[in-house]
This record gives sequence, C-alpha cells and structure tokens, in this order.
Amino acid sequence: MEQFETYDNNQKINVNITAIETKAQQLNEIAFFLRKKSDLSDFEILDNTSPTSASFTKEEAKVRAVLEINIQFMVDSNQEPNKPRIMQETIVRYSLYDQDTRKTYYSTFVDFEDEYIDNGDEQFTIKKQIEIVLKENVLNKQRVFIESLN
Repeated sequence: MEQFETYDNNQKINVNITAIETKAQQLNEIAFFLRKKSDLSDFEILDNTSPTSASFTKEEAKVRAVLEINIQFMVDSNQEPNKPRIMQETIVRYSLYDQDTRKTYYSTFVDFEDEYIDNGDEQFTIKKQIEIVLKENVLNKQRVFIESLN
C-alpha cells in the first residue's frame, strides 16, 4: 500500500484522478472512501467535489487513515476479446494535494495483481488504497513555544 505523508493540522487533502487511459468503458462515477486501517470494513464514503475528485480533512484521516479509490470498467467482448490485456493496459493517474504544504503527489496505478480486480464476464474494477500518514508538525510547535517566550 502506498503512503502519503503530510503534517497533522486542520487543512484538507484533495485527491484527483488526472487521467484514465483505457480501451474499456468506465461505469458509474469514481468512488472515494476513507477506511480504518485496522478494520477495512469500517468506512466512510466521500462526497465527490467533481466527477473525478474528492477532498477530506486531516481530522477525518486520523480516524480512517486509508484512502480508497474505486473505478469500475466494462469491456465489450465483441470488440475487445482479450479482457486481461485491456485490464493490464489500463492506466489511471492521480494526484494528492495537501492544502497546507501545497505539496502535490502524482502517481500511476502500476501493480496489476493487487489493484485490478476481475469482476466476471465483461467487468473489472481498479481499487487503489493509499495510507495517509500524519506526521507531527514540529515547526508549528516551535513557533508556539517561541511566541510563549515573548
């Protein structure tokens, strides 16, 4: 599972699907979830801010630290009979943007076996999980300490 490290503060994190390259047809909207790392069945569905993006607060990520992205596809077996090849050639790029540090992390789905799920006859799902790691914001604590000395 990939990790996105950021500082623990009151800002938001935006996730955006920047590109989908596939010969398959996308079904439904992209679904975004926050899940508990200890119990992946405990989750919250995030509201999409656009058809390809969602955002959440770092407070939400303290409770549920695993961001999951689900995208469903359908392959027309009459036109494209080799579904495994189409699955393997499907590329999804995404970005995570931290409003506080203005740090953007770009990535690509690359691990075929873990993230591409065969749903039967003509459908497959891409499921990406990213752990949100909140680090202690030492710089802010130093500022508060210095201000308290003045």
